[in-house]
Amino acid sequence: MSKSKLHATKHGNVTLGNSKIFFLEMTRLLRSRSFKNPWAIDFAEGKEKGTFVATAIQPIEIINNHLGYKISFDLKEFYDAPTNYRIIGAARFEEMKPESETQKTTWDQNRAEVYRKSPMNMFRAMITNKQEQEGFFLYGDKAGGSASMNMRSDIFANELGKSVVPYKPAQLVTPADKPGEYLINLKGRIEIHYQKGYAQVNTYADAPYPVSWLEVNKGIVRVRENGMVLNPQDLVFSGDMDQKRISTLLPLDYDAEKAIQLQNLVRTAANFQEKIYLHTDKPYYYAGDPLFFKAYFNYGNPYLRDELSKVLHVELITENRDFVLQKKFPIRDGIVVGNITLPDSLNQEKYFIRAYTNWNKNYGPKHYFTASLGILSPFQR
Repeated sequence: MSKSKLHATKHGNVTLGNSKIFFLEMTRLLRSRSFKNPWAIDFAEGKEKGTFVATAIQPIEIINNHLGYKISFDLKEFYDAPTNYRIIGAARFEEMKPESETQKTTWDQNRAEVYRKSPMNMFRAMITNKQEQEGFFLYGDKAGGSASMNMRSDIFANELGKSVVPYKPAQLVTPADKPGEYLINLKGRIEIHYQKGYAQVNTYADAPYPVSWLEVNKGIVRVRENGMVLNPQDLVFSGDMDQKRISTLLPLDYDAEKAIQLQNLVRTAANFQEKIYLHTDKPYYYAGDPLFFKAYFNYGNPYLRDELSKVLHVELITENRDFVLQKKFPIRDGIVVGNITLPDSLNQEKYFIRAYTNWNKNYGPKHYFTASLGILSPFQR
């Protein structure tokens, strides 16, 4: 058996002869992950043609900047074949300290995104029969249909009912012999469509979302109530879920329900935001001039436009935020067209035009529209 030291390219590929092993999946995550000690891994050709195995002389250190974790992975077994792979080991997670509130929010969102489309979330949803609500639609091979993907068309609508049918066993889930554990009945090859996601490469032309396949030894998946699989050695994924490797792992104590609820709350609040953009007809004015403007609204959710504000407040204020004038204008279809007359008493102080709605007050002054307004001396005419 010949051995070759690991060679890692800048793209994260592991090269052995003319073959490439994607130890860390080739997705957008590669750009934000740092493989700290690639020299610790030895790859060797397997006993079967086209297969490779790997060993590590020390835990593999990974900095996952996409999810905000330092991962120490103790590799026990690595096996890669043309049709499947197997990685066995223990991962220890250390949560990284975010450099800003923005980075913390990004990490929270990325973790929730990874969890939403994960097998763990799918199995958790199956326990309460909410897998379709979470976006997971299951199909099985139809008896007598074409089991080979090479014999199928690339139009799922044509294959549904012909080669694949919805997977709806009489009893999908049964309680196991231990409290808090369940047995999920998945016989044969299960085709999984995650309809809440988007695929870079479509399996079917009319299904622009990730598609995976799952085969389970003896047809039983044993899980805990949070969806954690207790017999992972019996599961073989292919397709999109086949790409979920070390770098997309989440800690076993990851509180997915809390994270998703917080994310949904943020999204819900964002739906009700309305941002104002106001344009004036000139870059500067003289005291006593009319000022014409047009204001546009950008809604967090355009469908809620008619449910939000109906009145726009427009103000002229000084640098010290003293009011010079205030006026209200009706909002129609997310647009306001109006004018104000500047007082004759204006001097060359610094003035600002400010626009907001009563709803904006819920988010604070930073959500108001404010712009400086140039006022010239009448002697500059």
